[in-house]
Amino acid sequence: MEIVLIRHGQPALGKLSQRKRSLSLEKEHLEKRINDIDKYILEYTSGLKEETELEHSLQKINSKMNMVTQLASGRKELEKIHKECQLALELVTIYKNYHRWLEQQGSTSLWLLKDLVLM
Repeated sequence: MEIVLIRHGQPALGKLSQRKRSLSLEKEHLEKRINDIDKYILEYTSGLKEETELEHSLQKINSKMNMVTQLASGRKELEKIHKECQLALELVTIYKNYHRWLEQQGSTSLWLLKDLVLM
């Protein structure tokens, strides 16, 4: 991330607020997707427990296990993105609070992460 000096306080604060709302929505969406994957994994694994050797072939059980593996892998990737989103949200909150503090101190400039302001 690149650090730049911004001299226009209100536009930066507006962009930070907008970015914070966007990150909050993305975080909520990711949490829902992770929960959905957990439900799918539970359904597949519950189905495996209920099946007997006579009812289903090994191929069907193998297929379900492959699906569980794919779902678990997808969940892991979503968790990684969720953590990155959470970190970005925390950074935006910190810089937004810092900006407000600077305004209270009468400062006209603010150091911000360019990527956060421009995203």
